[in-house]
Amino acid sequence: MARIHAPRAIKDVKKSYANAAEQQLWRHFFYTPIETLKGGGKIAPALLLDFFNEAINFYGEMLTKYEKEHGCEIDKLLYWPETGLPPVDLRYCMVDDGRQTGSVDIVSRSIQIHFLALGDLYRYRGKMLRNEHDMNAAKR
Repeated sequence: MARIHAPRAIKDVKKSYANAAEQQLWRHFFYTPIETLKGGGKIAPALLLDFFNEAINFYGEMLTKYEKEHGCEIDKLLYWPETGLPPVDLRYCMVDDGRQTGSVDIVSRSIQIHFLALGDLYRYRGKMLRNEHDMNAAKR
């Protein structure tokens, strides 16, 4: 379901942001299933790990689509030892090549929200891989 809704959210980022589509996407298609699987007994850890991996892939693909649709270079936001810390302003990643279809500020905020979801997924998965099955600690 998330793959059906994501293209519309990326295409019309202003409307999506105004309607909090990013948060709804996370809550309905990722957070709620995670909470449900956490209580699933012996089969749940394997399902959760698969779910985390699929969700991480989904967000990675979605961010790539943001780059193509809105003319931004997300790699410029990431910390790499060779280049140092990223700039404090997400506008730095925007490429002025005429592809921008929405407000730079709204696209940047939307990307930030997706980064938060992706970070949560990595944190949850990390807890699973370290055999810490008490997922409540990852909520912090």
